[in-house]
Amino acid sequence: MTTPDFGRLAAEYDRVRPVDDNWREVFEFVVREGDLRGRRVLDCGCGTGRLSQALAETAASKVWGVDPEPEMLRVAADNVPASVGLKPGRAEDLPFRDGWFERAGLWLVCHLVDRPVAF
Repeated sequence: MTTPDFGRLAAEYDRVRPVDDNWREVFEFVVREGDLRGRRVLDCGCGTGRLSQALAETAASKVWGVDPEPEMLRVAADNVPASVGLKPGRAEDLPFRDGWFERAGLWLVCHLVDRPVAF
């Protein structure tokens, strides 16, 4: 599978995928149905940190974001609150102890991972 060069796209990624009322509506649905409020949540493929930021700031979640692309993590570091941890990593080979997180999410990422391995 060929994936886009997210390192090249990192600086402009949020501009072409703006947060709007639809994004917020889907976010609130996912938080409610996934029971994410106040949980330890892993954001796999966190990219620029948009989901991690929203979870930490509006859902009182304790969040770690992982992404394989260093440039995306650099942008995320500028976007997320200090309480959010960021690590390089892939959904298929996570850099965490098994069972540490209560929930995990892959926001706009499922098509980019080896699903049987990641899930």
